Parts: sequence; C-alpha cells; structure tokens
Amino acid sequence: MTLKHEKPVLITHAQYFWNNACIRPFSDNWVTYPRGYKKAADLMVAHIDKRHCDQDTLVYPIVFLYRQYIELRLKHLVRDAAEVLDRNHKVPQTHRLLDL
Repeated sequence: MTLKHEKPVLITHAQYFWNNACIRPFSDNWVTYPRGYKKAADLMVAHIDKRHCDQDTLVYPIVFLYRQYIELRLKHLVRDAAEVLDRNHKVPQTHRLLDL
C-alpha cells in the first residue's frame, strides 16, 4: 500500500509491514523457494481458467515457472539422495533437467 505521492518500491523497509516479503537466504530451504515458482504458475493458470483469456501471453511465463520448480525439486532430491547414500551432497550447478 502506498500513498498517492509515494512511488512503489519492490524491496525496502516500509511502514506498511504487512506488505513486506520475508526475504531470507534459501541455501538450506529447498521447499519454500521452489514452492514460490509453482504457486506463481498455478495462480496464472487459475487466472486463465477463470477468465478464459491471457493464455497466449502467459504460456511462456507459466512454462518457465513450472520448469524452474521442477529443476529446484530435482536438485533437492539429488541432494537428499546423496545424503542418504553418505556421499558428497553438493547441489549440481547445471540447469539441464536431463543431467539432474
């Protein structure tokens, strides 16, 4: 929420704290971070389904967000599997889904 004379700012300490996002390092949080991508894609799909419009302009962002979700979940699985097998659990640096 901004006053008429204020410009909206993406990241700041605002007096309207209920609009502030809690941004923390996600290095160890492999659940919350990917969920954001999936939720954003789900919201766009629901918008299209409800309004029967915007599918031509939102298709690529939707695919990107679901793909990013899948990539991060796969990396989480690789990390967890390595830990279970007592191996080096460094997260792969690739973005190629087939390599993951």
